[in-house]
Amino acid sequence: MIKKHKIDIILNEVDYSKWEHLPKEKIKVIDKCKKHLKELSNMLSIMVILLLLRLFIEDYKYSEYVVLSISIITLIITCYVIISRIKAKRIIKYILYQKEALKIHSKVFKVRIYVDKIIDRIDILVCIFIGISAISSMVESVDKLIEIVF
Repeated sequence: MIKKHKIDIILNEVDYSKWEHLPKEKIKVIDKCKKHLKELSNMLSIMVILLLLRLFIEDYKYSEYVVLSISIITLIITCYVIISRIKAKRIIKYILYQKEALKIHSKVFKVRIYVDKIIDRIDILVCIFIGISAISSMVESVDKLIEIVF
């Protein structure tokens, strides 16, 4: 059995601008994707504040509708963040290593892209927490709405 080698590329530590096979246009695309990944991380912080705001709204009139709308917005944004992170990292990976070469050598090594390794892992945990919290609050508010109607 062939042992897979893992190549971790941390974009904050690697100077990819000195790589010979990368033209300036591709370096600009990598920088744009890197900036987008940092903005997605900031968006997660805003979503946590939105979920904390939900806790203070629960005792007011028509709070079920507000909680339901906050939950739906949070779930949509969480899905957007997850899909955008995967897409941006895939773009960076295919620029740094040619797609054909990755497919040929997929049994030998695996390339993982991080902006900052610890922060990326924390962002994954935050996404999971936000998703679970949004789903649970959505179920809870729908349950309250059903009780009000019937």
